[in-house]
Amino acid sequence: MAAILTGDAATLKLLYSTNPMAQIRVKTIIHGGGADIDYWINMKVRNMKVEIIRGTAPGPEITHLILHIEMTTPSSQQTLSVTDDQD
Repeated sequence: MAAILTGDAATLKLLYSTNPMAQIRVKTIIHGGGADIDYWINMKVRNMKVEIIRGTAPGPEITHLILHIEMTTPSSQQTLSVTDDQD
C-alpha cells in the first residue's frame, strides 16, 4: 500500500510475480503486472483501505487474491471502489 501512496513503481513491481507472470483480471480482460502497476501509479492515490475478499494458494508458488479497495484520488469527488482479481 505504501508503494501506491508514494508512487514508488520500482517497489510496487517487486510485488508482482514474473515467473509465472502475474495475471490481473479486470472484468473479463486479463493483463500483466506492468499494466496494473501503471494503473495504480497513474491514479495518484491519496488514501486507501484494502480488504482481502479471498486468498488461496492453488499450487506451489501460486497465490490467487481477490481484493476490495476503497480509495481517494486528486480527481475524485468521492471514494472510489475497486475489486481486483489477481493470480
